[in-house]
Amino acid sequence: MVHCLIEQPHLVTEDIMNFDVNQANNAVVRELYEQVESSRVSFLRCSRQGRTALAEGFRQQLVDMQVKLYLILHDTPISEDELTDLRHSYWMAAQPENHPSQPKCWVCSSNLYKRAHKACPECHWLVCVCGACQCPDYSLGPRAYAPECKLQIQRLGLLQYQYLIQMRLQ
Repeated sequence: MVHCLIEQPHLVTEDIMNFDVNQANNAVVRELYEQVESSRVSFLRCSRQGRTALAEGFRQQLVDMQVKLYLILHDTPISEDELTDLRHSYWMAAQPENHPSQPKCWVCSSNLYKRAHKACPECHWLVCVCGACQCPDYSLGPRAYAPECKLQIQRLGLLQYQYLIQMRLQ
């Protein structure tokens, strides 16, 4: 029997609007990337075990981490309304009943749904709210087999995109 993590989820909702994106660097991106994945795994594990209250806390933590990662990647201030829309998009994508083969964003681990996410006009993959689309995983061959999506590079920014690839390939 797999047990849900004992510790309570750390809620950071009140910190979102005070988060200084100018302090972002590669170490922060790596740490948030790991926290997003850890929160996602804890959320799904607790959901499967029927520990609803704890699962919802981890869902909240997951959304908070995804929003912070978005703010770092895009490095632009957003309005209260845009923040609300962003949080809602991530909240709706964090579903406990997702199928193991459910596509998820390679950057922020958000679930992707055809009914909620538009296809990228260049690579035709679903575009996440963070701006990522086709995963640039070159383990199956050189880039000629999986060309990079130029629109994704524009949406994420070249420096952040290159760092995310470097993190993924390590």
